[in-house]
Amino acid sequence: MTSEWMVEILQAIGIFFIIPIFYYVIFYAVLMGYRRVKRERSQFNSRIFDGYQELRTAFKYSLLVGAVLSLVTVVLGVTVSPGVMVIAGLLFFLLSFTLQYQLLSPAYVLGGAFVIASILPSFMEEIPVLGFPIEMNSGTILSFLLLLGLLMVVEGFCILKNGDAFTSPLLVKSKRGRMIGVHEVDRLWFFPLILFVPGELPSPWEWWPIIPIGQEMFVPIILPIPIGYRRRFQGLLTDVATRLEGKYVLLLGLVITGASFLTHYGLFVSYIIIGAAIIGREAIALIVRIKDEAKPSLYTARNQGLVILSIHPFSPAEKLGLKVGEMITKVNGHSVQTPEEFYYYLQQNRAYCKLEVLNFAGEMRFAQRALYEGEHHELGLLFVEEAKDYEAEVV
Repeated sequence: MTSEWMVEILQAIGIFFIIPIFYYVIFYAVLMGYRRVKRERSQFNSRIFDGYQELRTAFKYSLLVGAVLSLVTVVLGVTVSPGVMVIAGLLFFLLSFTLQYQLLSPAYVLGGAFVIASILPSFMEEIPVLGFPIEMNSGTILSFLLLLGLLMVVEGFCILKNGDAFTSPLLVKSKRGRMIGVHEVDRLWFFPLILFVPGELPSPWEWWPIIPIGQEMFVPIILPIPIGYRRRFQGLLTDVATRLEGKYVLLLGLVITGASFLTHYGLFVSYIIIGAAIIGREAIALIVRIKDEAKPSLYTARNQGLVILSIHPFSPAEKLGLKVGEMITKVNGHSVQTPEEFYYYLQQNRAYCKLEVLNFAGEMRFAQRALYEGEHHELGLLFVEEAKDYEAEVV
């Protein structure tokens, strides 16, 4: 029996690399980077991060998250219907075409797939061409909702840990017609997940699976799981906003995970849980947006000083410890109000710079260091006032 399971696991690994969604995620992450770089160049004449940043970020937590979550699903014996997962994959493809990455949340993808799978059996019992059955019994429903809750926990974790890792500056026009800066967070996280489908192998342990599905024959599969996220922030710092949303999503995921065990009360309860996941996820996004818009814009032109909109990675500005959102009031002892003044006084001493910076607490501090040949002559800073003339979108 052990050898049979080993063969099936090796086959599952091989199948993982022929599933189209794996390669689509790679393409999609590169597309996200290309669109970001194109926008940054059109507004600022330069990119902040290279076009592969999104791809690197997509796989940053792949093995860690995939291993931990797979351990949970293996111990519980989470068993899913192949037909329902195919529906979820197709729904992911359709939602991805909108380029609205926030729609790729598990709440929308799996929640929508559950609703569709609940309706389809009235018209068909299996996926056309592929022949995968659409099974919706008490065991698979419990497993599916449990998977939804766990993936929302993962989404919250990723937002918490990686939401502010890098952000892209963007210039927009406010409702009053004023040019303001915002920071956009675009993410696509990806990880492999071990699940089980009804098959021909007996249970490897007497106590397994913990979640009964009415039969004792299984086959392991490894599925590529993508999660998308997008937000824009103009009043809250990105680290504050993403921590807030990440905590809310993680908490909602835990609630959905716990509530999934109530499905034995009937299919109606399952719909309530799915509705709570979708509505709850949308409510969290709305709450964070309201909190952000309630505050004055951080990235806008000021009467005294220049607000830092973005910082190039590995630049002198980063080594100086400057932060996005801080305001530079003086350069080498001279007050500055425009980028031209900033660069003029910066060039007065090519070997050394001393900046007076107003931090988030309203306190003045000094940032100073020697400048070396070959370093970014503008320190690697980006200001709102440096935007090119273009038709900005209105927010």
